[in-house]
Amino acid sequence: MIHSGLHRNLCPIVAEQHKALRCPTDINTAELVRNINVMCLTASEFGAACKEFPILFIASQSADTNGVQVVPVAVMGLQEGENLFVSSDADGQAKWLARYMPALVKFYPFGVSALNDQRWALCVDDAWEGWARNHGEILFNEHAQPTAFLQDRFKRGESLHSDTALTVEACSQLHEMRLLHERVFNVTTPDGQSYSIGGFYAVDQDRLASLSRSEVADLFRSGQMGMIMAHQISLDNLVVLANRRWE
Repeated sequence: MIHSGLHRNLCPIVAEQHKALRCPTDINTAELVRNINVMCLTASEFGAACKEFPILFIASQSADTNGVQVVPVAVMGLQEGENLFVSSDADGQAKWLARYMPALVKFYPFGVSALNDQRWALCVDDAWEGWARNHGEILFNEHAQPTAFLQDRFKRGESLHSDTALTVEACSQLHEMRLLHERVFNVTTPDGQSYSIGGFYAVDQDRLASLSRSEVADLFRSGQMGMIMAHQISLDNLVVLANRRWE
């Protein structure tokens, strides 16, 4: 899973090329998303994310697969370049305001990229300015072998890749069932301010209600009904987001 606003030059990790890099352990992840208003999610994140953000779907030209796919996102701002869950402390440092941070951000400056035949590659963002040369965790030892730190990133990357593949498949099925329709959300704050949010897909309630018992049972068995319910719960956060916008 790749996010163009987060990953600027994601490259497969190679010992010869990256052996001198060190990864600091005190990365301010809030700074990474200060100007990002939507962030990709995997299905396994819906339970935690729905308590904080609106979860909607967007059509995305994926770098990992051929063609357009529908992917779920956490909406963190009402306009491009705005993140309402990031503030600045007295020193101007970014501060994360939500209880949950999307997995893709927590994994940065590492990422995963799908290859052919269901294979994947652990990647690093070569464009990240935070790489160090004299402090932080080393990636390779003197024998050019992955350190325990990097091996841990491989395990996390494998989990993220697996979750992403399952999420893409689940969303494709929802789309094929004609459950995802493009919508414009009109949000009104308690003081009468209004805002329209477009370009997103959401589950169509009428279409969902028209499904047969067997189709509904299939959604429960596959876990997709859990995604749908978390998505529906999260829509209440649109008003919360608007309130943050006009505080």
